[in-house]
Parts: sequence; structure tokens; C-alpha cells
Amino acid sequence: MNTYIDWTCKASRAFWENAIVGIVGLGMILSVVLTQTHLYINYTPSLPYRAFICIKALTPQSGDFVSIQNHPTHFFNGLHYIKRLSGFPGDHVHIHHNHVYVEKTRTRLLTDTYHIGPLRQTTREGNALHPLKNTVIPEGSFFVSADHPHSFDSRYEEFGLVRKECITAKCFGLFKSNVNAQEGNP
Repeated sequence: MNTYIDWTCKASRAFWENAIVGIVGLGMILSVVLTQTHLYINYTPSLPYRAFICIKALTPQSGDFVSIQNHPTHFFNGLHYIKRLSGFPGDHVHIHHNHVYVEKTRTRLLTDTYHIGPLRQTTREGNALHPLKNTVIPEGSFFVSADHPHSFDSRYEEFGLVRKECITAKCFGLFKSNVNAQEGNP
């Protein structure tokens, strides 16, 4: 009988040791996920998704959505933005026929030019908007945009280029919006 009780105690102890290790491990994973991941809801038609999951530990590439925090703008301060990463240091921003383009130089002879969108004269509230001047994006700064032609983004001096430290995460779209990002007036 002592052998049976001894074996039962050892099995019970092993079970609880494994359970505690599992719970601690799960807790550690959850703490990393919860501190490195955020869910944001998009209330505007400027982006094609209604929600975004943003992960801090990932490095964004050109065309990715990014989370932007603590970026001062002329009209709004303290807001959180999600925009598309459209221009990197060394890329050329230029305006042609009231439209903004970002030219990416891949080699000395090969460049790709991306159309960002048209420029507006004013905000919906009637505040003047000034286009970002033709420039080469400096080291430590990025050009961000949204898919909507009326988006408030780096096309305008009032928003400007975004400093590297203000880009906090790479974001992934969830739940496609029923509203076409090219229509409407944000």
C-alpha cells in the first residue's frame, strides 16, 4: 500500500510541477504579447481597414501600415495615427500638377516613382493647407500617407515628415472597410 501512495504522490507532484511551469510560461508569453501588441479601431474612411493590430517588435517596410504616436502636427496634438509608410531617408518627394510623388532611388540608374495623391488647399474646417516642399527625406525621418485622397498626412507641411522615434509599431489591417478609401470626404 505504501508503494501505491508513494507513486500517487509522485505523480501528483509531477502534475503540479508541470502545471506551474506551464502557467508561468503562459503568463510570460501573455505579458510579452500584451505589452508588444495593441488593437486600434479606425473611425475614418482614410484607410481600407476598420481595425488594426499593431506589433512593436516588428520592423516595418515600405508600404506597411505603421502606428505613430507623439508626432506633433499643426492642427492635432496627442493623437495616435495609423498611416502607410511611403517614403524613407534618401527618397525624393516632389509635386507635379498638384499631386505628390515619392521617388525611390534603387540604384544610380534605376528609380521607382510612387503616386501618393492629390493636394487640397484647405481642411474641411477651412484651415489652409500647404504642400510639403520638394525635398529629399533626411536621415531619421519618414514620409507617411493614407489611401484616401483627402487624408491629412505628410503631403502637408502642417503634418510634416515623421521622426523615427514616433513610429512605434508595424500594423496589420483587420476587417476590410465597406467604404472605399478613394471616396467620401474625411
